[in-house]
Amino acid sequence: YWMGACVPDVEREICLCCDGVVADSLTNSDGETTISGFIGGGGCVLSGGVYMSIQNQQILEAPGCTDPICLDIEIRSPDYICSGVVDLSDFTAFINAWNECSGDANYNECFDFVDNDCVDLSDFSAFAPHWQHECR
Repeated sequence: YWMGACVPDVEREICLCCDGVVADSLTNSDGETTISGFIGGGGCVLSGGVYMSIQNQQILEAPGCTDPICLDIEIRSPDYICSGVVDLSDFTAFINAWNECSGDANYNECFDFVDNDCVDLSDFSAFAPHWQHECR
């Protein structure tokens, strides 16, 4: 299973650093399964959701459809640049949004990890523990 942003031109594409997401079990008779655990990757998806594909084929609403099923998922990752490591590039982008609130010119919702409409110390507290984390 692989994931991608449904609206990649509007926001940063997500990047995965693992071999894909593994389902908890085979699909049931209705074609449903669950997927739990952590997604190893980065990027930012704030609207439009994410789609999943199986063996490089996007999951579609019904046979003959061309649009993928988009799951209503938001992703905010400290690895904003999608390099596989939380480093100075990500920190620089975070600092550019520092002390900005919704409506301010440099506000970047991707760094509002605690979702209080401001990029502040609480968001730095969420960002900092991931410093130099690397996807493997």
